[in-house]
Amino acid sequence: MKNRLLLTSLLITSSLFAQNGAMIFENKCMVCHILKMEWQLREREKSALIAPTAYGITKHVRDVFPNEKQFVEFVSDYITKPAKIKSRCKEDVMKRFGLMPPIGIGMREEDKEAVASWMFNNIGVTK
Repeated sequence: MKNRLLLTSLLITSSLFAQNGAMIFENKCMVCHILKMEWQLREREKSALIAPTAYGITKHVRDVFPNEKQFVEFVSDYITKPAKIKSRCKEDVMKRFGLMPPIGIGMREEDKEAVASWMFNNIGVTK
């Protein structure tokens, strides 16, 4: 019985963590990073972008950090202290968009981890 309650509690916590990550992404990240792949955009949409697409960012970071723990650590750190040297963007992308603002400064660690984990498990992942 204890094991069943523990498992249920873990599943609920995991589900809430994922929902929280999605909500944080929607409220904080989608202000700049759209949830479309660049090939899905029309030319006028591409020219209106103010930041790289969420798919592009997630892919490039996942290429370097394919492990969820490393990905979450990197994203949590980067959104708090962005730096050109840490960036996984190509040089032309950096020239076009520049560095993102440090939006993670005012966020709780668990919220940074939740959004990074949600990105790793949901953006660009075929299920």
